[in-house]
Amino acid sequence: MNDAQKQIHESRLTDGRLPAFTSVGGYPLVYLAADGGCLCATCATSDGQTHDDSDPQWHLVGCDVHWEGEPLTCDHCGDDIESAYGEVLTAAPPLQLTDDDMSQLDVIGAQAQEDDGDF
Repeated sequence: MNDAQKQIHESRLTDGRLPAFTSVGGYPLVYLAADGGCLCATCATSDGQTHDDSDPQWHLVGCDVHWEGEPLTCDHCGDDIESAYGEVLTAAPPLQLTDDDMSQLDVIGAQAQEDDGDF
Protein backbone atom coordinates (compact mmCIF):
# COMPACT_ATOMS: atom_id res chain seq x y z
CA MET A 1 0.00 0.00 0.00
CA ASN A 2 1.52 3.35 -1.05
CA ASP A 3 1.28 6.61 0.93
CA ALA A 4 -1.72 7.90 -1.04
CA GLN A 5 -3.59 4.66 -0.49
CA LYS A 6 -2.75 4.76 3.24
CA GLN A 7 -4.12 8.30 3.46
CA ILE A 8 -7.31 7.24 1.71
CA HIS A 9 -7.71 4.25 4.01
CA GLU A 10 -7.03 6.35 7.13
CA SER A 11 -9.47 9.06 6.04
CA ARG A 12 -12.49 6.75 6.26
CA LEU A 13 -15.21 8.01 8.55
CA THR A 14 -16.22 6.06 11.64
CA ASP A 15 -18.95 4.29 9.66
CA GLY A 16 -16.44 3.16 7.02
CA ARG A 17 -17.45 5.62 4.31
CA LEU A 18 -14.94 7.82 2.53
CA PRO A 19 -15.57 11.54 3.02
CA ALA A 20 -17.09 13.56 0.19
CA PHE A 21 -15.63 16.80 1.57
CA THR A 22 -12.51 17.88 3.46
CA SER A 23 -12.87 18.12 7.23
CA VAL A 24 -11.51 21.68 7.20
CA GLY A 25 -13.21 24.03 4.77
CA GLY A 26 -15.66 21.50 3.36
CA TYR A 27 -13.98 21.31 -0.05
CA PRO A 28 -15.28 18.62 -2.46
CA LEU A 29 -13.11 15.51 -2.83
CA VAL A 30 -12.65 13.38 -5.94
CA TYR A 31 -11.13 9.89 -5.78
CA LEU A 32 -8.78 8.72 -8.53
CA ALA A 33 -8.73 5.16 -9.81
CA ALA A 34 -5.78 3.26 -11.31
CA ASP A 35 -7.37 3.40 -14.77
CA GLY A 36 -7.38 7.24 -14.65
CA GLY A 37 -11.06 7.51 -13.83
CA CYS A 38 -12.56 9.62 -11.09
CA LEU A 39 -15.11 8.50 -8.52
CA CYS A 40 -17.41 10.26 -6.10
CA ALA A 41 -17.07 9.38 -2.41
CA THR A 42 -20.07 7.04 -2.50
CA CYS A 43 -18.71 4.96 -5.36
CA ALA A 44 -15.13 5.09 -4.01
CA THR A 45 -16.41 3.77 -0.68
CA SER A 46 -17.68 0.64 -2.39
CA ASP A 47 -14.10 -0.03 -3.55
CA GLY A 48 -13.02 -3.34 -2.09
CA GLN A 49 -16.43 -3.99 -0.56
CA THR A 50 -18.52 -4.97 -3.57
CA HIS A 51 -15.97 -4.72 -6.38
CA ASP A 52 -12.73 -6.49 -7.28
CA ASP A 53 -9.83 -4.38 -5.94
CA SER A 54 -7.50 -5.85 -8.58
CA ASP A 55 -9.65 -4.20 -11.28
CA PRO A 56 -7.99 -0.84 -12.16
CA GLN A 57 -11.34 0.93 -12.39
CA TRP A 58 -11.92 0.26 -8.68
CA HIS A 59 -8.34 0.39 -7.37
CA LEU A 60 -7.97 3.79 -5.67
CA VAL A 61 -4.61 5.48 -6.16
CA GLY A 62 -5.33 9.00 -4.97
CA CYS A 63 -7.71 11.61 -3.70
CA ASP A 64 -7.71 15.36 -4.26
CA VAL A 65 -9.83 18.46 -3.83
CA HIS A 66 -11.65 19.53 -6.98
CA TRP A 67 -10.75 23.20 -6.63
CA GLU A 68 -12.22 24.87 -9.70
CA GLY A 69 -13.62 24.22 -13.11
CA GLU A 70 -16.64 22.46 -14.50
CA PRO A 71 -18.09 19.66 -12.42
CA LEU A 72 -16.38 16.30 -12.84
CA THR A 73 -18.53 13.29 -13.58
CA CYS A 74 -18.20 10.14 -11.48
CA ASP A 75 -17.21 7.38 -13.89
CA HIS A 76 -19.38 4.86 -12.08
CA CYS A 77 -22.70 6.52 -11.19
CA GLY A 78 -22.56 9.61 -13.41
CA ASP A 79 -23.19 12.08 -10.57
CA ASP A 80 -21.55 15.51 -10.76
CA ILE A 81 -18.68 16.29 -8.41
CA GLU A 82 -18.92 20.05 -8.06
CA SER A 83 -15.78 22.17 -7.72
CA ALA A 84 -15.07 24.31 -4.68
CA TYR A 85 -14.99 27.61 -6.56
CA GLY A 86 -17.10 26.92 -9.64
CA GLU A 87 -16.24 27.28 -13.27
CA VAL A 88 -13.23 29.34 -14.34
CA LEU A 89 -14.42 32.60 -15.83
CA THR A 90 -12.63 34.04 -18.81
CA ALA A 91 -11.66 37.69 -18.82
CA ALA A 92 -13.98 40.09 -20.60
CA PRO A 93 -12.62 41.56 -23.83
CA PRO A 94 -11.11 45.03 -23.48
CA LEU A 95 -13.56 47.89 -23.72
CA GLN A 96 -13.49 49.56 -27.14
CA LEU A 97 -14.39 53.24 -26.95
CA THR A 98 -15.55 55.07 -30.04
CA ASP A 99 -14.60 58.66 -30.91
CA ASP A 100 -18.10 59.66 -29.78
CA ASP A 101 -17.50 58.00 -26.39
CA MET A 102 -14.18 59.84 -26.02
CA SER A 103 -15.88 63.17 -26.81
CA GLN A 104 -18.47 62.53 -24.10
CA LEU A 105 -15.72 61.70 -21.61
CA ASP A 106 -13.92 64.95 -22.49
CA VAL A 107 -17.13 66.92 -21.78
CA ILE A 108 -17.62 65.12 -18.44
CA GLY A 109 -13.98 65.78 -17.50
CA ALA A 110 -14.25 69.49 -18.37
CA GLN A 111 -17.43 69.80 -16.29
CA ALA A 112 -15.75 68.10 -13.35
CA GLN A 113 -12.82 70.54 -13.49
CA GLU A 114 -15.21 73.49 -13.50
CA ASP A 115 -16.95 72.06 -10.43
CA ASP A 116 -13.60 71.55 -8.61
CA GLY A 117 -13.79 67.84 -9.12
CA ASP A 118 -17.23 67.36 -7.56
CA PHE A 119 -19.48 65.10 -9.60
